[in-house]
Amino acid sequence: MLEPFIVASAQRYGIDARLLWTLCFVESRFKIDCVSPKGARGPMQFMPETAAVNGLANPHETQGKQ
Repeated sequence: MLEPFIVASAQRYGIDARLLWTLCFVESRFKIDCVSPKGARGPMQFMPETAAVNGLANPHETQGKQ
């Protein structure tokens, strides 16, 4: 389900898609609704402050800011 977004993001930022795939797996096991005990949110586990600074309104949204 997240694979197309991972590949598109990797291409957009010029990084290896396997890196993003691994990070997403390690952080949340690909769970879109994941919330850590410390408050990190979404499949990539953004802290609310970091998400806000980077213009990410909803870290649970798979498409993010286009």
